[in-house]
Amino acid sequence: MKTRNDFVSNSSSCSFVVAIPREEQYKLKDFIKDLVKDCAKNKDQEYGMTKERLQELNEFNARNLDYHLNSSELLFLGTLKVTDGEYTMNRPDPKSEEYAGDDSDYKYDLDMFTRLQKDVKRKNFGKDTGEKLVEATDNAITVSYPVYASGIAMPSMDMSGFTGHYNWRTPDKETKEDRKHAADNILRLMNIIKNPEDSDLYHFVNTHTYFISKNTIWNTRALLENKAELTLEKWENLDELEKRLDEGQRLFVIRQNNGGDGWDNDAIYGLGGWDAKFGEKATVEFIHSECM
Repeated sequence: MKTRNDFVSNSSSCSFVVAIPREEQYKLKDFIKDLVKDCAKNKDQEYGMTKERLQELNEFNARNLDYHLNSSELLFLGTLKVTDGEYTMNRPDPKSEEYAGDDSDYKYDLDMFTRLQKDVKRKNFGKDTGEKLVEATDNAITVSYPVYASGIAMPSMDMSGFTGHYNWRTPDKETKEDRKHAADNILRLMNIIKNPEDSDLYHFVNTHTYFISKNTIWNTRALLENKAELTLEKWENLDELEKRLDEGQRLFVIRQNNGGDGWDNDAIYGLGGWDAKFGEKATVEFIHSECM
């Protein structure tokens, strides 16, 4: 991997997977301080950015980084197929009360239904989305679709309790049953995450900024060993990432917003729109990036 000390340009937001040197070489607090400076580099390009507002932004970015890079731990790498969901689209009824007095909504819904009727007849239907036709009549169409989970971070203090894997155990005492137990727990959690009333959800962190740990690697391997439908991207090489961690490097996923994406508690905000800086002051190695 090439070490980048310069900056890269963003769109509305970018997620960066980065590695930084071991703590004795580059303290986390210094990395945070440097990255905060990067985000404010283009302050002169931001309309209405007063001295007070800039100070507020710096404190906001520092606070988010300090929390998530210390406390938000990625549960597993890759994209996990959790289950299959279904949706049914009914042919709209022009006599329905919901369309009373205005037929524009009816025409729109009828157009959507007609389009789906045509789509499900195509040979390549669902090729990119994984959707499958379950049933189609003149008045209703039911389609199944895969439900995926990825980028699930949680408070690091809760990781062991949720997976049942306690990192104080020595590797030579771990068994296949331990890994199966952890994999089953992760799959169970992913299945209930769609239920907003489940108390377990309060332990999850809705964040795009987090750290990758040896627990993350262990959980990912446990899922793969137990035949979970898990897809890894090229950069998610478990051996290479684990080697970095063994060498003392820190691995982070950090989302940087700018422009229309605004300030969010799960990201940092960079000034300057397309020219927002990331990695000019902060010394990082870019492993992967995605811009939205």
